[in-house]
Amino acid sequence: MAITDLEEFTKILKLIPTSKLKEIGSYVTNGNISELNLMDMETSLSINSSNMKQIKKLFQNFTDGDIFSLLIETFLEKKYLEETTVSKLVVSSKTYHLGVSSTWDVIFKMLHNAQNKIRVVGYWVYEFPEFFKELQKIQDENEHPINIEFYFDDAKKWKNKILEDWPVGCRPKIFGINKKLDKDKKIKTLHAKMVIIDDKECLITSANLTKNAMQDNIEAGIWTIDKKIIQDSINVLKHFVTDGTLKQV
Repeated sequence: MAITDLEEFTKILKLIPTSKLKEIGSYVTNGNISELNLMDMETSLSINSSNMKQIKKLFQNFTDGDIFSLLIETFLEKKYLEETTVSKLVVSSKTYHLGVSSTWDVIFKMLHNAQNKIRVVGYWVYEFPEFFKELQKIQDENEHPINIEFYFDDAKKWKNKILEDWPVGCRPKIFGINKKLDKDKKIKTLHAKMVIIDDKECLITSANLTKNAMQDNIEAGIWTIDKKIIQDSINVLKHFVTDGTLKQV
């Protein structure tokens, strides 16, 4: 079966150990893949049958060993950066910036990394059905429900919009500014924007949950897996709920 796109190619590479990919890349360099004796390669590199099955799928798409080796090298460099990066810049704009991730791409990936809990903080949400469809899809596909919490400035205003088409039985909790607090304790506006996944990753951004913020505006933020920043962010939200500043609607 031929591999028809880069995403599928990458998925297969992820199934093969890094050390083995390096050996395979060196083995095919300066060679013609269609002329390789695969049994010799399997024996020489001590490749197990499961990995060899994946490699054969990949080889169907190549004849030039140098190109194949270069793709492996590029994949391994990207993998290394992903595994060692603690924080990175995230930007919304209509132009591509080398080495900078787009806001929606990062949020999309974060949502699909969730295992237990998703926290979303923002001023408001407007004309962004793709975001909520993705959340609902994640809920439907997971074996156990993922707890989802929204924190908005005017939570009552957006509650019906969010819950309108939400699947029954796994509805999110929605928090907003407590308008009944004493004047000296009342917060005027919730203007922070964050997405927190479990206790593992966090995006702090200028972007609201709107199509404009994802596609048309210039927005910037920082994605991080820094444990202290993530825990501090969670603790701040918990504190505001505990002291009554934020209230579930």
